[in-house]
Amino acid sequence: MARGTKQKLKLLYLLRIMMEQTDETHGLTIDEALEELNKFGVTAQRKSIYKDFEALTEYGFTIKKLRKVHAVSYYLSSRKFDIREMQYLVEAIRGCRFLSEDHAHRMIEKFEGEVGAYAMELIDRQVKVVNRVREGGERVLDTLGGVHAAIEGDRKLVFRYFSWGPDGRPVARYDGAAVTVSPWAVILHNENYYMLAFPENDTILKTYRIDKMEIVGSEPGPRLGAEVYATVDPVEYLNRSVNMFHGVQETVTLVCDNEISNVIFDLWPDTKPHKVDEDHFRVKVDVYVSDQFFARLCGLGGHVRIKAPNDIRKQFIEFLKGTIHNQRIRRKSSGQTAPEGNVETT
Repeated sequence: MARGTKQKLKLLYLLRIMMEQTDETHGLTIDEALEELNKFGVTAQRKSIYKDFEALTEYGFTIKKLRKVHAVSYYLSSRKFDIREMQYLVEAIRGCRFLSEDHAHRMIEKFEGEVGAYAMELIDRQVKVVNRVREGGERVLDTLGGVHAAIEGDRKLVFRYFSWGPDGRPVARYDGAAVTVSPWAVILHNENYYMLAFPENDTILKTYRIDKMEIVGSEPGPRLGAEVYATVDPVEYLNRSVNMFHGVQETVTLVCDNEISNVIFDLWPDTKPHKVDEDHFRVKVDVYVSDQFFARLCGLGGHVRIKAPNDIRKQFIEFLKGTIHNQRIRRKSSGQTAPEGNVETT
């Protein structure tokens, strides 16, 4: 870049320097600012820096004085993000399981100009992410971009879908055949991206894990299912279908011990409790009744029971009987002795 051109960019270079190198505890004197400009091949007079500060202030930036014992320095106090907001962003990027270490590092480096190098160094020391699993990386992000492009372009999406085999490797579903769907939404849930879409010639909205997809291509729209999707709350639908998997949707009444109230309201945050007695409360929850729903109830131990509907309660009892029966068979086949006992059905 020609030296004259760099002189024309002096104000932009100065703003960059102030953004990256100053904050409310670190300032630059006029001489230090001149020295930093010189590193970019820009020469200037002291009085021109004062005029540049005035121009930046007039534009909307706030330049403040930071008085030291022997000198006065200046810092940029107006930021898009404060240090707490930037901590949240850095935590989210570092905690994203679909970003490689290098990709996350490159993204975080771009934030340095937003809060300054000193604040980023502090955030780097404070923000630690434990046991983050890197899965899919760039492939997942590419798939995510393809899904968004299909939605924005009102196009159908063609992809292959996979499950995880017992060896932890992906296994093609539908005999490896490609699936054509009409995608309508992408939702991030429990660190996984899900696509909500209508399969071809199907009016039932389904969920697909984006990290289990391999996009083959797309087809011209219009997408199908617009009328049905207009009646659906996508976030509520995903919460119900993913949290409790698929099954028949029912309103189930649960009687719970007070000590698991925190767990119950984490699972169903919008439900309203009704006091049963000093030790129990009752809730009505909308769930997809399935083995996975029953398994979750088992995970709550003896602290919850199904009050109604009675047929769902009976299904739960049969589920428990079947689980115990299968465990006995497995123990016998391995030469172990299973304890006797019955499932209480009252």
